[in-house]
Amino acid sequence: MDKLGEVDQRIIIETLKILFPKRGELHELSIRHKDNFHRYFGNVLFDSDLSERDFNELLLADSAKKGEMVDSLIAEGKGDDLKVKVRNFDRYKSKEQFKNLIEVWVILFNKNLDDSAEIFILRLRERKSIDFFEIGEYKSFISQLFDLTQVIHFENTFVLREIIRHYIQDSKFEFELSKEEAQALALKSLVDYANGCTEIDERAFRLFYNCYQDIDKSTSRVILMPEANKVILEKIKEKPKSFLKFIIRPQFRPHDGETYVFEPFIPRYFGSYEKFEEFLKDLSKTEPDAKIIIKFFTDFSKNNFQSFTTKETIKWLRIDENGNATFVE
Repeated sequence: MDKLGEVDQRIIIETLKILFPKRGELHELSIRHKDNFHRYFGNVLFDSDLSERDFNELLLADSAKKGEMVDSLIAEGKGDDLKVKVRNFDRYKSKEQFKNLIEVWVILFNKNLDDSAEIFILRLRERKSIDFFEIGEYKSFISQLFDLTQVIHFENTFVLREIIRHYIQDSKFEFELSKEEAQALALKSLVDYANGCTEIDERAFRLFYNCYQDIDKSTSRVILMPEANKVILEKIKEKPKSFLKFIIRPQFRPHDGETYVFEPFIPRYFGSYEKFEEFLKDLSKTEPDAKIIIKFFTDFSKNNFQSFTTKETIKWLRIDENGNATFVE
């Protein structure tokens, strides 16, 4: 050791601390860790294991390349190990390492491979995460994760929704973004996406559903921002045909083959079911599908807006062998 330089000595010592931690401490890479015996004593990596070298290459890759690299790792069956490594903040010692890690985590969110908003928020609230940044810089970094102009950004603002919900339900909740700032970001994401999309799609509605304003304490019903409702209604009127395929869905999961409901937010979009019916009648003059929907809606309204049944195939819904429904684009 005496012949080594100071930097090399420090690296070796830090590595040994990780491999052989003190009693009571256990690092993800420690030799005593249950997932690592085969690595250190069998000198092998299972096919599902992600090597440290490949993981570090992913973290250091350009933002534009990270998505493709994640796809390759998933195709190789290493997605679960990647998720475990991304959630471990213990070994990240710099702002750049932290930012690279968060980018990969956002990619996993977008691919529905890690949907734990609670763990993500918890990590962002940790003192260690905050201390990487100068005052005000951390808030800017978090905000950029929801900026559609960034190469890597959240395609769904579910994390923002959970932050807002925490503020509403817990007066002592603290986060780098205030409730109002989180709400503004959620609304901006919806506005930016609505302005850029050529047709209404599921993503537009997901962004809308995350625009929490409050929760009605007497009914526990979510109150969405009026501004968000205005955005989605304008888009519906601009692209009414593409909206039709999203308004009917199976009542049960798995689907029973005949029972359906109308999208529960319809009275909020239009102000009432009566105004929605007027919208359908207007649209039926040019869109044959609207005439079919009017027939279904009549049955739905006769059943007190609870559900309707039909043996007809609803062509814009695809039902798989397990009875799960998806919208046909």
